[in-house]
Amino acid sequence: MAPRTAQPRAAMNQNLAATSFAEPTQQRWLLWLAALLLLAQGLLVYSSGWHGGFSTINDAGRLLSDRLAESLTQLGDSLLALSLFLFLAKRHPALLWQALLAALIATLLSHGIKSLAAQPRPAALLELDSFRQLGPVLRRGSYPSGHTVTAFVSAACVACYLTALWQRALLLIAALAVGFSRVAVGAHWPVDVCAGAACGLFSAYLGLLLARRWPLGLRPRVHQTVVLILAGCTLAQLFMKPEYPLARPLIVSISLLALAVAARDYLLPRLSSRTLADS
Repeated sequence: MAPRTAQPRAAMNQNLAATSFAEPTQQRWLLWLAALLLLAQGLLVYSSGWHGGFSTINDAGRLLSDRLAESLTQLGDSLLALSLFLFLAKRHPALLWQALLAALIATLLSHGIKSLAAQPRPAALLELDSFRQLGPVLRRGSYPSGHTVTAFVSAACVACYLTALWQRALLLIAALAVGFSRVAVGAHWPVDVCAGAACGLFSAYLGLLLARRWPLGLRPRVHQTVVLILAGCTLAQLFMKPEYPLARPLIVSISLLALAVAARDYLLPRLSSRTLADS
């Protein structure tokens, strides 16, 4: 009979061994949707110019309160996205590893495009009093929208493990809402959102392919290290000044709850096993 102290570790090893990645051939819809978004971007530029649709969406965004608009756009922040994956880490280690690799791909891809495109943001071309502008006044690195990339990478990775069409649709609608919030707060043009969404979807698919080919994240030590890094980022987030101050309550709430879930899933089993061993 195995010692009681080894039971939690054995259970984790069994859970990691039993996990499986999504089937890439069934997730090609990510590529088709990315292509449709790039087509929509092209049609928007052709019909209204590179900055087309900005005033319409920015004005419509005034229906949202400042707090709601800032909180919604904060959901596209990389640190907050990492915190959200702590809720899924224990039960879905394959998803966590895919999301991590996809995020790395998306970071390289989006920052590379930003450097090459070097497009100015609305604040660089428009008078600040002519549109709604919340948060920091940013003037460079407009294309693509990084927050939208993060939102779609996160939503797409989770969607790969859902079978119900309505669940996938809700996730992608939520990601699109984050994207539109970037226009609502005056940080991006609509074309940036289209490109960011396509980049996020494409990165999620590449992340899946890489995760299946290189499943290092399913090793217990690697998985625990990833979770520890996410927890560290979440903890650090509590002491950082956010770009959107009105989103602070949302950040604190998600961070504390994510840390509590991580402690329940990873720390408490170890503590309980040591207590049983000492008794």
